[in-house]
Amino acid sequence: MENNLETHNYNYTLNRFEPRSKECLFCDNKTLNEEMEDNLFTPVYCIQDKTNLLVYRNVKFKMVHIGVPRCKKCKKKHNLINSIANIFMFASVPLLLFLVLLLCFKFEISVLVMMIAFFIGVFTYFLIIFKIEKFIHYLFKIREPDKVALEYSLVDYFLNNGWTFIRPTA
Repeated sequence: MENNLETHNYNYTLNRFEPRSKECLFCDNKTLNEEMEDNLFTPVYCIQDKTNLLVYRNVKFKMVHIGVPRCKKCKKKHNLINSIANIFMFASVPLLLFLVLLLCFKFEISVLVMMIAFFIGVFTYFLIIFKIEKFIHYLFKIREPDKVALEYSLVDYFLNNGWTFIRPTA
């Protein structure tokens, strides 16, 4: 851990590890980032205490953000890709529902079959969204944030010592 922590400064005010390195890990240009806020800050969680009684559940956990060096250009690309995926997702779900309803009424299919078709469509849709997002990252020649965060040494250290990306719930 000593070696990993030497590559970061801990900001007590913002509860995060800020990378000392300024070399972007997301693009091939190895551009230097200018501002600390351009970095990708990945939250990790660790359960401290969990109470699970018959009528009461509670979980206490620690959370810290780990900074992964990223340049301003890559941050803008990540934000754009995220926006494109969100727009596509929210615009096409009503369209998918309309299409399923239209097909069901045209062919006089029951409501149960319609609901099954809708859920199969939504499942397929999310698989397609996932692939489209990967393809857009490929087009922009930029690495995916989740992939880089998993490969980053300090994040890897935390994950190997009981921390997780998933926020604990009671």
